[in-house]
Amino acid sequence: MQNRLSQSHPPQSSRAAVTAPKAARVSHLGVELPRHRLLSTSELSAMGFSTRQISDAATHGELVRIRRGVYLHGEDWRSLDRGQRALCKIHAFHLSTGGTTVYSHFSAARLHGCFTWNVPETIHVTQKLSTKRDAYADDVAVHTRPVTRRDLTAVDGRWVTSLERTVVDCARVLEFRKAVIIADHALRLGADADLMWQIASESAGSRGIRNVRSVLANANGSSESPGETMTRLLIDLIDFPPAELQYDISTRLGLFRADFAWPTCKVILEFDGRDKYFNYQPTEKTLFEERRREKVLMEAGWTFVRIEWADLFSPNDLQRRLTQAMNGRGASTGLAS
Repeated sequence: MQNRLSQSHPPQSSRAAVTAPKAARVSHLGVELPRHRLLSTSELSAMGFSTRQISDAATHGELVRIRRGVYLHGEDWRSLDRGQRALCKIHAFHLSTGGTTVYSHFSAARLHGCFTWNVPETIHVTQKLSTKRDAYADDVAVHTRPVTRRDLTAVDGRWVTSLERTVVDCARVLEFRKAVIIADHALRLGADADLMWQIASESAGSRGIRNVRSVLANANGSSESPGETMTRLLIDLIDFPPAELQYDISTRLGLFRADFAWPTCKVILEFDGRDKYFNYQPTEKTLFEERRREKVLMEAGWTFVRIEWADLFSPNDLQRRLTQAMNGRGASTGLAS
């Protein structure tokens, strides 16, 4: 979604623009409709379609109603993952409200492109005055905390809270690990750590401020994925010595960067998330290169411990495996163990 629909909205426009020349026939409308485009009821009506035709197309899944009065081609919707669908809903809300909203919290994080892990799809907006309870649908959360010009920026023609303000707002309401994932990625995207602390200090005594301080104290822009953030926090939880993050090791095959390393013990901990093998290169090539590097490093005396998502919820097992590796008894030589 971030690379499809989010970029399909030009600055200062509340309409989604066509991002690809492709079109698909919607049989109940009888015309070719552009792909990757949000369509309002008024726009469909202007094209000559009746309310009944639109309803029939939605009933048969040829159009999907994203929000009242906003639709997307069914094939486009079904091709989106959970995060992309959440972002699509934000764009649909923007279209349905005329583009006057300031997005904050999880919505701002998504619009900035921050990693979000198990974060609700609730649309968060911040405004000066409170509204009636029924002013928005149930999936919209309205906040009224003051937003200064310093705390505002524009993303794809939408007003959103700045990266720094977004991190602080998310940390007020999210569980610790989820908030740290957003904070880590915000730092990688260029967020100013000092400014985040300043925003937090200006909110001393407010609800959630203790969690905000804890999140900021643990944020680290070196993490390259939600899994790496979770791994780092788990290492801290089991009271292990801090690892060197993104540690560079020279080998005869070139430079190898370890997710986590304890150089004095020559132990490497790698997080093997699915995205690592499926999102960037052909899987077979990635696995082959991974094994070659691992073999060279093991020849040089390094021990590998590899973990996956399921291992992030078994702290005692990770503690045991790391202890064995550091004692030279538990080298893990495969891509999973």
